[in-house]
Amino acid sequence: MRRPALAPQCNDNPLFARLFRALPVWPAGKRCYRFVLMPSRRVSDRGIPFRPMPRKLVHYLRNERRRKALTQADVAALLGGRWKGRVAWYERGGLPPTEVALEYEAIVGKPVSDLLGGAFHSARLKVRRRAQELLRKDNAPNTARQWRRHRALERIAA
Repeated sequence: MRRPALAPQCNDNPLFARLFRALPVWPAGKRCYRFVLMPSRRVSDRGIPFRPMPRKLVHYLRNERRRKALTQADVAALLGGRWKGRVAWYERGGLPPTEVALEYEAIVGKPVSDLLGGAFHSARLKVRRRAQELLRKDNAPNTARQWRRHRALERIAA
């Protein structure tokens, strides 16, 4: 069976044809030659595969600001700045410095670890791996201080 050609607008753009693939759609019992455009799993021109969406957002600053009905200008004024550009940069994925993150906690009323959920999650995983590595390299504890250290590392690695 011959597959019908794609719509002309798809064939005209070679980049579009590389990024999307056409899938035939057959409704119940009929043959239909409409196509659904699906993102391709192929690699882009530069050899970089399309990354899947991260499991957790880097942070939830924009969501919390909107939940409190504050504008970016309001948050900028509360952070001590005159322009909202820095607030927009933080909301697009830039991680704020410690002082600004603590000010966000005061503004929104949520802990920094909740506001910066994805960043906190990845940092926690890194620390957990390092603690596991320290436990592997560690000798058997034989003093009270070494036992406290060993228990603290086990708690972090768990």
